[in-house]
Amino acid sequence: MCGLLRNFFPHIFTRDPAGRDELVGDMEPQTRKPKDKPADQVGLWLNKADDFARDEPTKAMVSAFGAGFLINLLPIGALIGGLVALAFSLARPALLFFGLLKAVEFVNTKSAGDR
Repeated sequence: MCGLLRNFFPHIFTRDPAGRDELVGDMEPQTRKPKDKPADQVGLWLNKADDFARDEPTKAMVSAFGAGFLINLLPIGALIGGLVALAFSLARPALLFFGLLKAVEFVNTKSAGDR
């Protein structure tokens, strides 16, 4: 069975020293050190996307259409609106609490200065 697969997919098999077939996939050996900067990783990812769009423009166009369609289905406006409403509803009690805290701190420093 493995020999049949090896005939059709020779790029994913290699032979170990004992002569047995070994599945390796499309993995490259880790000879390069990973890049430190996230900007380099984003650039690499964008280059791969650009190569994919040049090699297979139909698949790239269908993928872009599908991603745009899914993004439009998400209720992003409602999520952001809900977060803003939550922030405004919590701002009033938070400001009141911090104001009271400052008043207590002020009274404590005044009473400590009088002693």
